[in-house]
Amino acid sequence: MVYITGDFHGDYKRFNDRKIKKLKKNDYLIICGDFGFIWNDTKKENITLKRIGKKKFTTLFIEGTHDNIDKINSYPMCVFAGANAHHITGNLYHLIRGEVYNLEDKKYFTFGGGESEDADCRVEGESWWSNEIPSEEDIANAIKNLEENNYSVDYIVTHQAPSKIEFTLNGDKFPDNCVGAFLDIILDKTKFKHWYFGSYHIDRFIPKSYISLYTKVYSENEKYKGE
Repeated sequence: MVYITGDFHGDYKRFNDRKIKKLKKNDYLIICGDFGFIWNDTKKENITLKRIGKKKFTTLFIEGTHDNIDKINSYPMCVFAGANAHHITGNLYHLIRGEVYNLEDKKYFTFGGGESEDADCRVEGESWWSNEIPSEEDIANAIKNLEENNYSVDYIVTHQAPSKIEFTLNGDKFPDNCVGAFLDIILDKTKFKHWYFGSYHIDRFIPKSYISLYTKVYSENEKYKGE
């Protein structure tokens, strides 16, 4: 079974969630960005990553706007679920922007990253990484893979939401940016069942296909109950 949740921000206690503790060997947990456990390459951090990788289920994550993306991209590339990924350790993988993964015969299109509103208050290379904003290569990879799948997937997993959905969440609170604009294009061209995203620290279902996730853990075999 595939389960999806929102930002962890390096909080290991999130793995104590009642539903996560019940995950089995062949289950998957997808985290919608701001994984937060890969930050400054300390001994403690690496011990924690190995601990996550030793769990019986497989943990998958996309990057958000509070992740050391340079460090994430330094991990070895591999093929996972039919697409490119970074293998962190054991049963822990990073899902790359623009790839389409086949999990339990369902297609998951992933596109991590975003645009921090507080970038000017953070230090590049220490608390903020400019490549949080997707590159032209990331966008080209996304378009190529979506074209190969005839712009039809089962699920879309991103950190940031399309601009159109951001407006539904909080009106004009979120300024227009290039990431949201590109995700709008994907929204308009792609057929999908559900679109999951993190970032906003809200658990909410937005009819009829969009799910904002934070602490809730969601699976497709249950009716969504957001807040």
